[in-house]
Amino acid sequence: MTTTWKDILEIPPAVQHSQALLDGFDRCFLVGFGRLGEEHLDTLHSLSRVFGPTPLGEAFAHSLEAIERSEFSETHFQRLAAARAALQGAQHDALLAQLSQDLGRPLHPSSLPQAEAPQAPTGLTEGTRQWLTELALAGFPQLTRQSLDPYLNTLEQLQQDPSSARLALLLTGFLEEISAALPIASPQMVPLRRWVDLWTRAMLLAIRTPSTQTATPVQGSFFPMGVDIHHHPFAVSYTVHGLLQEKDASPRWIKTTHTSYKVDLLQDAETWQLFETDPFLEALNAGKSAEIKQGQILDSGELLPHPDVQLGKPYDALALAKTHLALEAEKPVASLSPSPIDRHPVQLAFPVWLEGVTRKEDDASSLQLDGTPLRLAEERISLLSGLEQTDLQKVPSMIGLLRYDQDGYAFQPLALIKDAKKGKLIFAGQEASKQAAAKKSKVLEILKERSTRLLRK
Repeated sequence: MTTTWKDILEIPPAVQHSQALLDGFDRCFLVGFGRLGEEHLDTLHSLSRVFGPTPLGEAFAHSLEAIERSEFSETHFQRLAAARAALQGAQHDALLAQLSQDLGRPLHPSSLPQAEAPQAPTGLTEGTRQWLTELALAGFPQLTRQSLDPYLNTLEQLQQDPSSARLALLLTGFLEEISAALPIASPQMVPLRRWVDLWTRAMLLAIRTPSTQTATPVQGSFFPMGVDIHHHPFAVSYTVHGLLQEKDASPRWIKTTHTSYKVDLLQDAETWQLFETDPFLEALNAGKSAEIKQGQILDSGELLPHPDVQLGKPYDALALAKTHLALEAEKPVASLSPSPIDRHPVQLAFPVWLEGVTRKEDDASSLQLDGTPLRLAEERISLLSGLEQTDLQKVPSMIGLLRYDQDGYAFQPLALIKDAKKGKLIFAGQEASKQAAAKKSKVLEILKERSTRLLRK
């Protein structure tokens, strides 16, 4: 029986039911855990019953009883964060299993993390957990500048500690988002699910830096298929996605990520100048493979920084997409499982090749696949990607990532096929290597000079 896009994009009932529970949990952050009503407590009891037979069950129930008695130890909020993350992890696994089965993709097993990660100083993580507990008690709409300012000193110290980089980047963006929203006129103004997601992730990272998966040696040809770019005024991150072909092995979809702090003054192409020359960006720009002579890769498909890489031969990205990423691919690429801390529905990034895409005249952002609608994830298309809105609304064939957000699937393009006969593609981030290698902007040079002057004092 042939699988259709309608089957693939249907959300499992269990995922929908669990999301209703999570939405009820998140509403506790609107009133604040210090002022919960019967409705909120009923939701928490429903969540407690879900975790009853699990290892978290007894601890969650104990913390819920304590919260009902107005005992607000940070330990109880750690358990709430763990429970919420566990339920989202189950959602992620259910969605990934369905996509892998419906698209006929082998699911590459992942091992549990092995290597212990360096830990942030205890005082900084304790201060972070206490501050996050205070946010939960107050509720987001009730936050003021006085709620945020006391944490700024702790955050500055986190930013200076290499072992805290992941937590510091997250909290820098989170604090900036809240600050920009103040004063919050009404609960409807709060991006509730996003802020509770950030709160949950921050709380877990402040408990313990996640252990890392064991890295294994890797050699082979990497074929870049596009760049996923994320940024806010104080940080920027990009991920190069593509196919890895090793000798005598099935192809794998892997990625490599680079992140940097930034300042709001750096805009557009200047942002790329924060990064050193990247051979994978160079390969994407040149339309050539990146030959990995010696590298290290995690089970999640994350290639670790600084591999030994050489520019290879030109490759046909369109042919690779049809062979490995299509609906009924001849040689389907293996799906990779992320590490436990990243098992969240919003982290799904399932590579696919779409062809025969149509659009309704009155809604260019809704892609039609044999009559089945699929939302175009316009919010994920960075201005730094180089993808033009006019092209996005016209091209019939695309390489990209199936994402899950806003209770449904969406499509994030990585490459657009402007001319299928000629096989001409426009890749997201294709011009990044040129911009990174360009003469440094005056803004960046001034900032470097000022920072150097401060260090000399």
